Amino acid sequence: LSERALGKMLATSYLKLGHRVLQANRVPDALKQFDNSNRLRAVHTDAILVNYYGGKALQGGGDYRGAVNAFTRSIASFPDFPEGYQARGLARMAVATETLKSNPAESATNVEQAVADLTRSAWLTSKEAQTWFFLASALRMQAKYAESVSPYIECIKFAKGRIPDAYYGLALSYLDIKRRKEARETLEELLSKSPNYPGARQ
Repeated sequence: LSERALGKMLATSYLKLGHRVLQANRVPDALKQFDNSNRLRAVHTDAILVNYYGGKALQGGGDYRGAVNAFTRSIASFPDFPEGYQARGLARMAVATETLKSNPAESATNVEQAVADLTRSAWLTSKEAQTWFFLASALRMQAKYAESVSPYIECIKFAKGRIPDAYYGLALSYLDIKRRKEARETLEELLSKSPNYPGARQ
């Protein structure tokens, strides 16, 4: 067994262990395993996953800037990685929320970048309902209410009732652009699927 093959085998083991630890919400331990995997394999096919799961761990620990960097490395390994773009978009939205008061310009830049990431992810996997929901939410953060309508509709189409927040977000966007009839119809549809949805009857 060559040193390269052994390194790849051990790196894969650390990667799998890190994923299991991350699922148990043990973020520091997960980061340690992903780092072990990354160090053992300078050139390897799992670089995308090492950085992706590492980013997830950083995101779970509240280090959103670090997560953005990790997801960027993951995307560099595979430029057509939809989950990487979605995850980086969400991390950028979190950075935008953190910096909204302290640095509005940086916040606005991060939201713009999040929209670009989520648009790319939606293009790569057009039937992924959550991506459409996140994209619509990012557009609402930019006060682009009319532009958020289409992603919300795409989300509702593919989610098949699994994301009730999409109905509520769509109704709010309709209200913001003065389309009250559509807003009322959307809320009625939401209540038919989720009768106890908070705020829908207000």
